[in-house]
Amino acid sequence: MFFILTLSVALFSVNNARLTCPQSAKKTIRIDGILNEWDALTPLYLEKGDIVIGTDKIKRKTDFAAEVKCSYVKGEGIYIMVDITDSRIVRYKRLSTKHDHLVMAFNNKNYKIKVFPPKYKHKGTVVGKTKGIKAKVVKRKLGYAVEVGIPWGKFKLYDGIPVMPFNLTIFDTDSSLKAKPETIASLDKKQYPEMTRIDFGGPKRLYQSALGKLGLSEYDVKKSKFGNFAGGKKIERLVLADRFMIVIGGDIGDSFIYTSLAVTESGLKKFKLFDLNNDKKPEVITEFSGDDGTATWKGMAVWKITKKGIKRIFSHLIEFRNGKHFLINKYTIRRRRNSKMYLAKFSFDKASKTITKKSWQGSGGGNNIIDFIFPWSSKKSQIYYFSNKGYSKK
Repeated sequence: MFFILTLSVALFSVNNARLTCPQSAKKTIRIDGILNEWDALTPLYLEKGDIVIGTDKIKRKTDFAAEVKCSYVKGEGIYIMVDITDSRIVRYKRLSTKHDHLVMAFNNKNYKIKVFPPKYKHKGTVVGKTKGIKAKVVKRKLGYAVEVGIPWGKFKLYDGIPVMPFNLTIFDTDSSLKAKPETIASLDKKQYPEMTRIDFGGPKRLYQSALGKLGLSEYDVKKSKFGNFAGGKKIERLVLADRFMIVIGGDIGDSFIYTSLAVTESGLKKFKLFDLNNDKKPEVITEFSGDDGTATWKGMAVWKITKKGIKRIFSHLIEFRNGKHFLINKYTIRRRRNSKMYLAKFSFDKASKTITKKSWQGSGGGNNIIDFIFPWSSKKSQIYYFSNKGYSKK
């Protein structure tokens, strides 16, 4: 059995995020240049491992250092503060990316702002912020800080978002004669120049609660992805843990839905995400196995996620074994001709000579599973198409 697959939906995998935004009470954070309210939040320090270019240029702690803090507020938005330690600021009246500055991108590479530090008579300057977004640059004894407030609705961010793609890149210039930054640092160097991400405290607690209610822990998690699985305006977190598929938050709400993909963890053989019918809502394709003590079988299934639950819309057996007796089908998934949609083609592959129409006594796998294509079947292959409601065959 094999796949011909190309992932055609916007998904991103997740490991543990380095930066998590806790929730704050309303009206506790103000973008006013007074930074005292940030003291209650735990900072994330950029380290030498975050230096993309110029590690050798940092001779002492005052040459370059950075800390990041963030929070979010229900009914308000997202707040981020970046504090840069830099004993030498290079900045002139005419703004230039060859001089000291930092760049932040929120949710999308195109949703970004550039921050230029204050120096002499030149005030700190923010370039690229749109109406409603607040930012304030503050001069520090050694360096500068910037605080940013993004109301919900800006940059397509919404209240309850579980994760935010994010990029923070800091450019440090020590000599104007070099005509370029000597040091470049980015939150999560391994992702540079792509975006990393920020987790949010509430959705993260919901994720941990979902695992706990199923008797699982993060050690049981095999895959964790964010995407528009339920087809609404929000994104959900999809988790494969043990043998369970769990969908958390987003259009599901402040809760989760789940289903068992196999009888046991070892019975789950494959797990793939794929948009079969080009509706921008990826289906889940799995392979599973079963064992009744004498015979074993394997099948594939297609699962559909909605706001109300997870439904198996298709399932087909592909392998049966009992001692020396065996029957094997194969399948491919490929793009339909002149279409962005896909089809699944199943065909007879091989069987032992002992598998005959007379000797065959059935297989396993439960109800609503399409049986094998047999050696004696009138058609040696069958094509299936998929839709929101299920499937049809050619």
